[in-house]
Amino acid sequence: MTRRFLGRPLWAEAPSHAETAAAYPEKAAAEGLGGSATIRCALTEYGRLRACTTLSETPRGYGFAKAARSLSERFVLAPAPDDVELRGVETQYMVTFAPEMLDPDRRVIGKPQWTQLPSSGSVADGYPAAARAKGISGARVVLHCVVGTGGTVQDCQVRSEEPAEFGFGQAALALAPHFRLSVWTEQGLPTVGGRVTLPIRYQLPPETISTPNAEAKGGPEG
Repeated sequence: MTRRFLGRPLWAEAPSHAETAAAYPEKAAAEGLGGSATIRCALTEYGRLRACTTLSETPRGYGFAKAARSLSERFVLAPAPDDVELRGVETQYMVTFAPEMLDPDRRVIGKPQWTQLPSSGSVADGYPAAARAKGISGARVVLHCVVGTGGTVQDCQVRSEEPAEFGFGQAALALAPHFRLSVWTEQGLPTVGGRVTLPIRYQLPPETISTPNAEAKGGPEG
């Protein structure tokens, strides 16, 4: 019987950085060796995974596939439309075990995708009044944040703010709850518990305010 397959699933929940690091195979960790495995599973009607099998493992002999399968219960598919039947559908996920993730200060997360961004209205409402009064037409703020449960950004700090005296940093911090990231990346890496650099650019044309240009860059803190 041919089963339906869901490619590029969107996860509502996925293993955190700490959970993925805890599953790292001991032998590979002792040798400082990285690896990956791709796992195929059936979906339950509730978007959870069952009956998982290994599709690929690189390199073999270090337990990367077993470690990846042990994380399957942490994955939960994002809610599907009511008319979509998940029972009988299969999907897959990849886990990349990078040696850097064994160091708490080097939380490699790959390239997460934005699943939610601030609306133009929320940006407009937060444009600093002092900047308007002085005719400041733009600014750039860089935040460093921790990725929280569900891909939220938390514990943000202003790393840079140009110009610095008009309140753009505080305005950017107020926007942080409006951002949300994917909890798992296509590179097979967790985002929850990792850190992101969030550049936000403000522009004030004569009559409108543009949505900030935001992007996340995961990797070791510099």
